[in-house]
Amino acid sequence: MTFALQPGAGYAIAPDAGAVTVTIADNPESVVLPPDDGGGDGGDGDDTPREVEFNDTIADATPTELGFGKPQYEVVGEIGGTSRTTRNLIDQGEDVDMYAFDLEAGQTAILNVEADGEESLLAPVLRIFDAAGNEVAIVENAVTLDTVEEAERSASLNFTAPETGTYYAAISNLGNTFYDPNEQGSGSGWTFEDEFEPDPYRFSIELEGVLVEDNDTVSTNNDTIADALALDLTSDNPNLFVEAEFKQRFEDRSNTADATEDVDFYEVQLNAGDRITVDADSVLIDFDGFPSGPAPDLKIFNAAGEELVYSRIDGAPDEFFIAGRDGYLDFTAEETGTYYIGASQYRNDSYDPNEVGSGSGAVFSPRFGVLAGGEYTLSIALNPEGFNGEVFEEFTGTPGEDVPVVAFTTAPGTFGRGDVVISSELIESEPDATGILDFTFSVEGEIPEGGLEVLVKSETDFSTYFEGLASNPRVAVGGEIISGLYDADGGLIGFKALLTANNARFPYNANSDRDDDPTTPETVTFSLANSPDYAASEISSSSEVTFYDDLSQVPATGTVPQVGISVDQTQLIESEGTEVTLTVTTTGDIPDDGLLVYIDGGERGFLGEFDVFNAQISGGTFPSPNGAASGFFFRVFENVATITLEVFDETTNDQIPPEDALEGVENFTVALQLTDDYTIDPGAASVDITILDNPDSVPIDDDGNGNGGGGTDDMANVVTDNDGRNTIDDTLETAVETGLGLTGIEVTVEGTIAVRWRNSPEQRADNTEDVDMYSMNLQSGDVVDISATSVPFILDGIEQITAPTLRLFDEAGNELAIAETIFTDDVVEEPSLSFTAPEAGTYYVGVSQYLTTIMTPR
Repeated sequence: MTFALQPGAGYAIAPDAGAVTVTIADNPESVVLPPDDGGGDGGDGDDTPREVEFNDTIADATPTELGFGKPQYEVVGEIGGTSRTTRNLIDQGEDVDMYAFDLEAGQTAILNVEADGEESLLAPVLRIFDAAGNEVAIVENAVTLDTVEEAERSASLNFTAPETGTYYAAISNLGNTFYDPNEQGSGSGWTFEDEFEPDPYRFSIELEGVLVEDNDTVSTNNDTIADALALDLTSDNPNLFVEAEFKQRFEDRSNTADATEDVDFYEVQLNAGDRITVDADSVLIDFDGFPSGPAPDLKIFNAAGEELVYSRIDGAPDEFFIAGRDGYLDFTAEETGTYYIGASQYRNDSYDPNEVGSGSGAVFSPRFGVLAGGEYTLSIALNPEGFNGEVFEEFTGTPGEDVPVVAFTTAPGTFGRGDVVISSELIESEPDATGILDFTFSVEGEIPEGGLEVLVKSETDFSTYFEGLASNPRVAVGGEIISGLYDADGGLIGFKALLTANNARFPYNANSDRDDDPTTPETVTFSLANSPDYAASEISSSSEVTFYDDLSQVPATGTVPQVGISVDQTQLIESEGTEVTLTVTTTGDIPDDGLLVYIDGGERGFLGEFDVFNAQISGGTFPSPNGAASGFFFRVFENVATITLEVFDETTNDQIPPEDALEGVENFTVALQLTDDYTIDPGAASVDITILDNPDSVPIDDDGNGNGGGGTDDMANVVTDNDGRNTIDDTLETAVETGLGLTGIEVTVEGTIAVRWRNSPEQRADNTEDVDMYSMNLQSGDVVDISATSVPFILDGIEQITAPTLRLFDEAGNELAIAETIFTDDVVEEPSLSFTAPEAGTYYVGVSQYLTTIMTPR
């Protein structure tokens, strides 16, 4: 870098002393890397991932996650020349970069490593090892010291796995071919100044013959079995990976389809007895802060177009907790012939395989993670053998120093309608009731930035014991479950959770349809697994859970204990963050698996008055909220159990409008709710608490808008659209009356161009089809000005708009005026029109999405 004097008033710059240049190197052997492109990678003009040291051994190999769901991997790395390797006492000639990848027997990977950039002097050696550390392939420069100038700057090979397993690609410099893959710095390569020195490289690995793309274009599609894309799925090519997209086709009217109507068909030839698996995975993007995708449904049809099997929300065997709403099929052909795989948008299950656009899928709000169309992948395997996922091996060492201490337990319960406690045990098949098991965690110590991964193990495959194991519970608190743990047969024997708060809970419903002996309860033990990242609590790290088939199997508890509650503060001030402790006192014996106590605050959303995520718990587990968030279920193990937490100041939440955050003075009665498991102490059945915004708060009358605050009433002249589960406003006959011309001269409309999929078939519509129709009454000569403004939202980090179209109709349905959104360079001009009524009557304004201009108003 150069430091230079700049011209200024009052001095002149000496010609021979106006600047100095300083060179900074990582270490004495450092080389110049390609210039940074601003992509955050320090690299050479692209954003290819960078190799991260230390990865010199099999144990420390960088995972590529190569597989059917990810057929390609590329990385930019460097042999030596980094301060990290120097600090680890590895010089440039000794450095090895190791990458792990999984292959099935007979599967071929194409590997290539080459010097990266014109200035790189690397002459690479590429070795392949199996999981035992045996060398199974090598590509090296066959040169001697006398012929070193002939060394190649790249190395490539096609490696076919002799058996299913994990393999390791190792990259080193010229001459470093005899190192031990389990010991860093065990070999040494050649270096020749300014000739063949360790330097940057680009490494890629790709599965052979697996990548297929769909053929949807402006003028072509594969939406029917007649136009299906033929796949070369054979015993010689048993694994295929499809990259495709459900997308809008509107440029060619003869080939039009919305993303929720788009279906992709793939043709395969199967022999009788052939088995195929089809795993669909959404390519997730960010939608207003939520990962979202099309959540593909899957079907298989025979040559006659008859549906044979259907899948929605079914994860592959190694996709517990992460499958989301994606489909998975495991199908065996009964006879030899042609079969068709149909992939479609979530819940597009009623399409005709011989007709384009004959069905329609669903789209949810962002937090439910289902977009209108989007990219997806299919992993298709013919006659797969064994379990191909990662087998769990527990850490056998000791945790590091000063790691967090994690307490773990479970909290079972069975509940009827209205949060009635049926039992504090887990019952699978009690009529009109649901058994729920909470996995709860409490962390003592600081959670690392990015979260703390904790592992829960079991000796039982519990995959059939719960419902909804395809994803995280929507009501999870304090983190997320990020993967399952599996045994060698693919049995689900645990899970990995990422904790982001000191208290976390993950509730799952018991499976009421489980195939088991209905006369015998079953017990499953869940325990924290060993980890170098945390220490298991000596008090609570394991929990036995008994699954009962019905209430009659639950043993009697003997003497029923008595429960009472109290608080140490009855007036709480939000601006001061008043801390309050709720004490639950139990008189009598508490069962070994705890006593489930139900406490309610009497008002919907009552729990939102407190900072519940940072509650301090003593003598029990982290509580579970009821359905209305008005109360909670607290499993206590000690006769005196406490919950300590602060009152929450809504004015600190920028998502709550200031006028709604002010609540004045609120009064609540917190009361024990009676169950069959305990009686209530008459003198300690409830407590009254008062919550104030600040010490000077006074009561504020509710404005009646349902937001819980004061504020002002919504504008009286605001009209909303009428799209609902059983209502529409897409036609003149169903138009929403605005009152314009009858009760007012100005009106504001708030609406949404939406997807309706739960309606009756004749009322269903995609957002590209939805029209919101509004009526107004005008006199002859009346002039009306109409404008539409999009409400922006964020999709994949980019601001989006609806870009509406306005059309104006008379009572006969004749179009009288139209205005569309106009795009010019970076300027968006949203639609507006001015209309003079030629005669008295009712007129209609239709609002639709961009380019939706040919619909009939009836």
